[in-house]
Amino acid sequence: MSGPACPPWAERALAGDLTGIDPREELERLRALVNADAVRDLRPLFLALRDLDPIALADLAVGPRAPRGPHLAEAALQVLEALESQVAPGGLYRRLVGLAGPRAGEVLAAAAARHPAAGWLVALSDAAGEQPAGCAHLRAAAKHPCFEKACREHAAAGHFAALVTLAGAGHPEAVAALLAHGALAPAREAAARLLEGAGGVTLAPWVAAVWGPEPDAFYLGVVRHLRAVGAAAQLEAAARDCPRTLRLLALVRPGLRQVSPGPDAVGSGDDTATAGQVAAES
Repeated sequence: MSGPACPPWAERALAGDLTGIDPREELERLRALVNADAVRDLRPLFLALRDLDPIALADLAVGPRAPRGPHLAEAALQVLEALESQVAPGGLYRRLVGLAGPRAGEVLAAAAARHPAAGWLVALSDAAGEQPAGCAHLRAAAKHPCFEKACREHAAAGHFAALVTLAGAGHPEAVAALLAHGALAPAREAAARLLEGAGGVTLAPWVAAVWGPEPDAFYLGVVRHLRAVGAAAQLEAAARDCPRTLRLLALVRPGLRQVSPGPDAVGSGDDTATAGQVAAES
């Protein structure tokens, strides 16, 4: 790399060799260097600054004149611990998501993995453009004590599709969060997806904790989202004291598939019929 404004040490600095260079004194020229259009790999420089001068690193990576683009995200993801030592995590990741372009999702995933209990991840999910918003955080939090709280926060943010997805992965907390938020239609769909793939996960206590001792009306709506006989059998066990639900299950069960269609069947164009479609045709 060459040019009239380019310092003589530019090439070796970009290669990670900062011998004889004081990053604080050369900050202006380093800023110009990292913002040069020709520079597309900042990782060696950022790794060198991580050990030599984390303050200068933070200025170059997330300061007011930081470069934008996937190359910035790629380099910053290598030095997150050093960046967090200089910038509060919530502000750091909001800034990185704004700079990362198409790699914003990777920044979000890293933030969720490092800080699964952080409430600011809810808004960061939207800022990163995640679809469906909330999945990265909820998956990272699933084995953390904060998971129920995270589910409630994402329900309040309207991240219903992510909660339905997590329910399908065997997490009844997602159903309870939707139900507590009053999102009945997504809660019923989430319950159906949970029953299809739960592998023994119990739904009834989670519903009872939010809905109360007479959940027949809730389960009645769940029936219409069922796609497989196995899920119907699990709902039958959960709703054993719910006469309206049991009557509807008896009506629709003959039209359901014998094997759970799995998550890929959603919108796949196959011939899977939901219980609601079966009931409508009966």
